[in-house]
Amino acid sequence: MSTGRRHSRVLRGVTLIEAVICALLLAVGVLSVLQGLTFGYGLARQATRESLGALRVTQRLEEILLTPYEAVTAARYPIEYVTATQRTEVTLIWAMTTMVTEVAAPVRYKLIRVEATWGEGKRQRYSLYTLIRAPVEMRAPYLPRE
Repeated sequence: MSTGRRHSRVLRGVTLIEAVICALLLAVGVLSVLQGLTFGYGLARQATRESLGALRVTQRLEEILLTPYEAVTAARYPIEYVTATQRTEVTLIWAMTTMVTEVAAPVRYKLIRVEATWGEGKRQRYSLYTLIRAPVEMRAPYLPRE
């Protein structure tokens, strides 16, 4: 038996405005994820540069501490630098300077300062200082005189 009533089916599709709004939301989400990834990559590069700068300075200082006192001079440790060249433009990647200052106190000391500078646009530095003492001649005051 049929009641005479028809079931009408309404086919509903996605309107153009709904599609545009969905695409816009998707684009905003993708762009925010990409921005977060590039920000994280920049921080990782900066941390790598800082770690390498600290490592270079520490290695230089350790090398100086293993050198005999009289051989530690500024001339022995010249300025080191690395540059990058693109066509006619030269960019400083990093530079390391070692300064040796002799201090004449009651005991002779040398003040050593090792500094690394790096950065593209922003200048960043890492410095370490140390003092090395001249060797003291040991004399035995109790030896008999001749």
